[in-house]
Amino acid sequence: MSIRAPASPRRQQGVALLMALLLVAVVTVLASAILWRVDIWVTQVKVLREARQAHRLVMGGVDWARSVLYERQHQRIRKDYLGEAWSTRVPPIPVAGGEISGQMFDEQSRFNMAWLLAGDPYAWEQYERLLRALELPPALAGALKSKLSGKVSERVRYMGPASLEGVPGYTPEVIEKLGKYITLLPNAHSKLNVNTAPLELIYAIVPGLSFEQAKAIFDRRAAAPFNHTPDFYTLLSGEVRDAFRTDSISVRSDFFRVEVHATFEQGRASAVALLKRKPGAWPDVVWMKRP
Repeated sequence: MSIRAPASPRRQQGVALLMALLLVAVVTVLASAILWRVDIWVTQVKVLREARQAHRLVMGGVDWARSVLYERQHQRIRKDYLGEAWSTRVPPIPVAGGEISGQMFDEQSRFNMAWLLAGDPYAWEQYERLLRALELPPALAGALKSKLSGKVSERVRYMGPASLEGVPGYTPEVIEKLGKYITLLPNAHSKLNVNTAPLELIYAIVPGLSFEQAKAIFDRRAAAPFNHTPDFYTLLSGEVRDAFRTDSISVRSDFFRVEVHATFEQGRASAVALLKRKPGAWPDVVWMKRP
């Protein structure tokens, strides 16, 4: 029977050294993994903080737009027209850590698709004239009419012109072209602001008006905005004026869209909101989208 010789001290030292090296390697890997996760967490916290700060700037921009409308109402300004401070695009303004920019748009400068829900032939005639002005097939009006049920859900109001996607003939190209001239407001009794409406809508809202006559009115407005609605319809010829509904227009608006963009360090945020004036109070935020 043989007896195994005890390991030499040198061999024992080698094994101990190897174990120590393996332990150091394991600890190093674990430490690196922990530091890597901590670094990711710190980065995520930083990104989240910067995004939240950018969002706060955007909300501040929306409230600024509300304050502008409130102040105009407080000062009893009776008309809204292009060229005023509210309609001027605000270029990027430096703020601590970032910048903010935005612009307000008069939503009553557009054709309110809610006018069509009541089935009024007068509104449908105006819509067909708008289609012709945009060189789009008037048959699109009939396709839309067959799809309307008389009610519009809040989701459709929120989507606006994009809700036309399911209507035959309303291709992405058609919707893109129409999108600059139409809106969908919660109030079907809103009026078109003839101080801010584009030429195509000046033509569309007055049955019997020629495009040349609409252009003359549009040019007249560019020289001096209308102070009262009679300033507009007194420019119409007798027969056209007799057929025109004077209660369909206004020189003042209650609905405005505001677009705000902000950055804070690496964070970015944007928002589009529909504002509605309220007598004696701050405007309501009807809806808000955050792209």
